[in-house]
Amino acid sequence: VIPIMMGLLGFVGAGAGMEIDNVGVTNALVIAHFLPSGASIFFMFMVFAGLVAILDSQYSSVANMTGHDIYNQFKTGHVDLQIRWARGGMIALALVALMVSHIPNIQILHLFLFFAVLRASVWLPSMISFLKPEWINEKGMFWGILIGATVGEILFVSGKLGYTDTAFLGVLVAVFGSPALAIGVSKNPSWIRLK
Repeated sequence: VIPIMMGLLGFVGAGAGMEIDNVGVTNALVIAHFLPSGASIFFMFMVFAGLVAILDSQYSSVANMTGHDIYNQFKTGHVDLQIRWARGGMIALALVALMVSHIPNIQILHLFLFFAVLRASVWLPSMISFLKPEWINEKGMFWGILIGATVGEILFVSGKLGYTDTAFLGVLVAVFGSPALAIGVSKNPSWIRLK
C-alpha cells in the first residue's frame, strides 16, 4: 500500500505540471506544494519514523545472523561470544552504511535498486524451500544466498555506478546464481568446508 500511495504522489506532481529537478524528493515537494507547511513537517517525520523502523529491523536481522547463524559455524563453546558476534555484526552494518552514504554521486534510486537485487537473490531460494523443501538444506540456503547476493551485488553496483558494464550480469547472478548455489551446496556439502 505504501509504495503505491507514494507513487501516486509522483503522478499528482506530474499531472500538476511540476518540474522537479531531483526526483528523489518528489513526494516531499508535492506535499509542500499542495498542503500547508505543517503537512511537510509531518510527512518528513513519518519518513524518518519509517527509516528508523527499517534500521531497527536490519540491526535485529544482522544481530541474529551474526550472533546465531555465523557464530554457530565457528563456535568455540563460549555462550557470551554470541553477544559479541551480534554486536560486531551491528557495528559492521553501521560501518557499511556509512561507507555507502559516502559513495560519490549515489542517489536514492540507486539504493532502492541495490536493495531490489538483494531481495531478488533471496526470492527464488525461499520459494524453492517452500515448494521443494527436500532440495535445499540450511547450509545450502545460507551459502547460496550469501555468495549469490554478494557477487551479484558487487557486479550490479559497479555497473550502476558506471565503473563497468556488469549491471545486468549482477542481476542474473543474484536471481539465478543464488538458487543454483543453494541447491548445489545442499546436494554437495563438500563444496564449502569450514571446519
